[in-house]
Amino acid sequence: MFQRFAVVLFASWFLWGCFLDSSDSDAVWFAEDSNANTGVEDASGTAFDTTSEDSVAVDTTVPDVPPTCDACPANSFCNDSFECECEVGMLKCGYQCCTPFESCHQGSCCTSQCGNAECGSDGCGGSCGTCPADMECVSGYCEDACIGPDCNPPTGMCERWSLDRVDMSEGVWSGSISSCDPGALSNPGRTNALKLVNLYRFLVGLPAVSLAESKNVKAQACALIMHANDDLSHFPPANWKCYSANGSEAAGKSNIASTAGVEAIDLYMVDPGNDTTLGHRRWILSNSLGPIGAGSTTEASCLLVLGGSGNAGAAWIAWPPPGDFPYEAAYPEKVWWSSLDETGWSVQSDTVDLSAGVAQVLEDGLERPVATYLLEPYFGSTWALRFVPQGWAMKVGKSYQVSIQNVSPPISYEFTVVDCF
Repeated sequence: MFQRFAVVLFASWFLWGCFLDSSDSDAVWFAEDSNANTGVEDASGTAFDTTSEDSVAVDTTVPDVPPTCDACPANSFCNDSFECECEVGMLKCGYQCCTPFESCHQGSCCTSQCGNAECGSDGCGGSCGTCPADMECVSGYCEDACIGPDCNPPTGMCERWSLDRVDMSEGVWSGSISSCDPGALSNPGRTNALKLVNLYRFLVGLPAVSLAESKNVKAQACALIMHANDDLSHFPPANWKCYSANGSEAAGKSNIASTAGVEAIDLYMVDPGNDTTLGHRRWILSNSLGPIGAGSTTEASCLLVLGGSGNAGAAWIAWPPPGDFPYEAAYPEKVWWSSLDETGWSVQSDTVDLSAGVAQVLEDGLERPVATYLLEPYFGSTWALRFVPQGWAMKVGKSYQVSIQNVSPPISYEFTVVDCF
């Protein structure tokens, strides 16, 4: 009896994967037959060899199932031709479709790492920006390049004090109140202001800081607002003349003064009218300061000091500091109506709790009366004390021994007043 054996083999289905055609400029991937088989499986998963001599018949019918492109990448779709295609506005990049906020770098979508950076690499083969010719890129910010003898300033206190104060010019402001143009400040105005900031930080042993151009722009807009309204406010109302978002932001983050930018630095260090905070001084001497922004007109200035990334790590900072101290820093020529002996000496710290601190001052071993005040926190330091001479003033040639009692660890230091002129 004739026995008929027949094997009905299922033809291979075309598996429609989406493969990139790297030469395609229309962001389309083409479906291909990816089944290079030597055998197929039946419904039970059993493999049969289609090349076997025992095979009697082969069914080559293609099942009635439409092709698909399931492997399309994000931000793409399967078009009517069953091809993967990038969505409108997306950028074809290797096997990916990049969003408008990404770029194509080495065959992959890449997100810029610039953040608030002004310069340097964006992490995707591009740049966050370039700096002007007189500036250099430092940690993503455009900062004043150090050129000339000032790059290696003297280490002697009086020599440094005298050299850094030879040029106190304010520069020329190019803006306009009538047109609300913040303009710009020509050199050496801005660099002279920075030089004084770093001079004071040098005296207390803190590292120098630099200017960031993005902060300069905001500080300049801040100075315009103060000048235009002949007033000072850390929170200028929107109806003030020449109001701007940049200027308002900087006002809340700046030391502000009704004088030009270079002269203002000495004023901040004496800090009259700020008995509860001495905030201007504390920010200039802050561990966290830098980079900063400086803006100035002929009659107002803003020094953007908040939001710095500095990490000087000083345990405590005193003003006057230990060592030789220039008498001219206590009695600046342009701040003739006030002095350090009137506004008070200070000690600030981010790590030593000064809440219960009491200052004691000796002049060449003889105790001098002072009144001690705890200052408001978080103005450039976590804690700070202000202590004011009562009925006496520092003198050239005298040495002063200062100790802060009731704190741990204890703080004590000595300074000598010298005349640098």
